[in-house]
Amino acid sequence: MIDYRALVAAMALCCVMGPPVAAQAPDPAAASGSAWQSSALSEVKDQIRAHYVFPEMRTPLVAAIEALEQGGTLAPLSGTAFGDRVTRVMQDVAHDKHLALVFDPNWAASFAKQQDDPAAGDFDREAIRDNFGVVSLERLTGNIRYMKIDGFGWVDDVTGETYDAAARFLKAGSAIIIDIRGNSGGDHSAVRYLVSHFLKPDTPLYEFQSTREATWRSYALDQLPAGRINSVPLYVLIDGRTVSAGEDLAYQVQQYQLGKLVGTRTAGAANNNEYFAVAGQFRLSLSVGRPVHPVSQSNWEGRGIQPDITAPTGEARDRAIIAATEQLLKNAAASPIERAEYRWALEDAEARLTPASYGAAQLRGYTGQYGDYLVKLSGSDLWLQAGNRDPLRMVPLKEKGQFGLAGRSYLRVRFAEGRLEVMPLGAPEPLVVPRTSPGQRAN
Repeated sequence: MIDYRALVAAMALCCVMGPPVAAQAPDPAAASGSAWQSSALSEVKDQIRAHYVFPEMRTPLVAAIEALEQGGTLAPLSGTAFGDRVTRVMQDVAHDKHLALVFDPNWAASFAKQQDDPAAGDFDREAIRDNFGVVSLERLTGNIRYMKIDGFGWVDDVTGETYDAAARFLKAGSAIIIDIRGNSGGDHSAVRYLVSHFLKPDTPLYEFQSTREATWRSYALDQLPAGRINSVPLYVLIDGRTVSAGEDLAYQVQQYQLGKLVGTRTAGAANNNEYFAVAGQFRLSLSVGRPVHPVSQSNWEGRGIQPDITAPTGEARDRAIIAATEQLLKNAAASPIERAEYRWALEDAEARLTPASYGAAQLRGYTGQYGDYLVKLSGSDLWLQAGNRDPLRMVPLKEKGQFGLAGRSYLRVRFAEGRLEVMPLGAPEPLVVPRTSPGQRAN
């Protein structure tokens, strides 16, 4: 396995996990004069000349930084404001979202400690604590398997076990949704491990062109403990905050047509960045490489990745559920109970996007005692209580008079002509319960 960190050393993994805990160093702006600014800018220019991946942009970047320094407007700035100003200048010239100068004393302290003692492993510990970015795994109605992953942390000989467990969970689904909205990036090794489950062994992923070492290529892994995931519809949720390694996954899905992307266009940060320590407790993010995909012969830098199904960020998950269930309902081999569950998942998602609207008088009209079932109104919500059991909030569905029950995906109710119809998932007929006492009156 190629260790991506050999290429990027102390790079975007920190973006995923946030700065490790360390003693806060003083802001360099508290010192007299601007010598700290000159030292920082000198080191930034040196690193650009030595390592920036696009040679033709090195001279313009250095010139822009020198013009900023000569402008005489930096001296009053704090460390944070100084870093922001330099970042804007670099990005305005190169249009590279990986170019940034950040005042980050905590990172600088951890970086220095790791240079002195590589076994200190602050960044690895952060990745482990954050479960390598895997936030949640859920089984949704319709046996749709959902994974939320907000960053791609990688620790050799450790991360694979977490991805193996996730892959076993996902492959048992009727459809898969991988949510990388807001994914802040990380390590290609993690992306490679995950996406390999959907590809044939040795499928070429990228050619990485680097200023730090010889060009090398990344391929899908041969051996995966959880095996391949075949013939399961895949939907990947993206948005404008999906960055770098998050976009890496989305690009593979799109270029190899592994599934559908749902959401909004991604950020457009494709270059491989490395972090450099700069005088004054600054962290310089510098692009030192670029990936070239074998299908497009390019990447997504500056353009982002356009979704196949456009949806606002807040609607993307339900739009993916609708697309998945519509696809699953076309499967003639699906059993009656499976088809019923797919329909309910579809209707639930549609209702969340466009729920039925009720006035207070309409809701009060549904209240009352229906045999052992009590329907009551609290605020703007109806609640259903069966006997002495805890009441369940009723969730309006698209069809008027029909409600789901929060936390009970296998049960629905419907009001019709002074009766309550209780429908368990897959039941041929509902349980019909007449109203036995009137409901709540208007206040």
